Amino acid sequence: MPQKRIVLTGGPGAGKTAVLEIVRIVFGDAVTLLPESASILFGGGFPRRDAPVARRAAQRAIYRVHRELEAMAEEQAATPTALCDRGTLDGLAYWPGDVREFWTQVGRTQEAELSRYVGVIHLRSPPLHRGYNHKTPFGRRMRRRRLE
Repeated sequence: MPQKRIVLTGGPGAGKTAVLEIVRIVFGDAVTLLPESASILFGGGFPRRDAPVARRAAQRAIYRVHRELEAMAEEQAATPTALCDRGTLDGLAYWPGDVREFWTQVGRTQEAELSRYVGVIHLRSPPLHRGYNHKTPFGRRMRRRRLE
């Protein structure tokens, strides 16, 4: 049976890192957690520039890295479920220009890509009037702990 993929997505400070940490604690090795591809690329030195050509290059690279992470998780078949820190469709939010170009560039369709996931959990960032200050101390603390 193919591995079921669930995407966890949302804005900054929405709680993605906290949810992933809770899933790791509660479910342990019963769920495969896939890291965010953008963090892997940008943390590894991939240039982060604002020019449209650079943004398109970054989103194509993020898409391909994420697809490879998913393929690796499925080939290892360690668990029946993979929880993805963002998914292949997240690049649409950062794509400069027409989203149809994104699908042409990656050689897929939105429908085909959506069919690869059994669910998407979209978390929303808290509004400013509720005390949210666009900083994610829990996320930074969790990333720091993983590096130690």
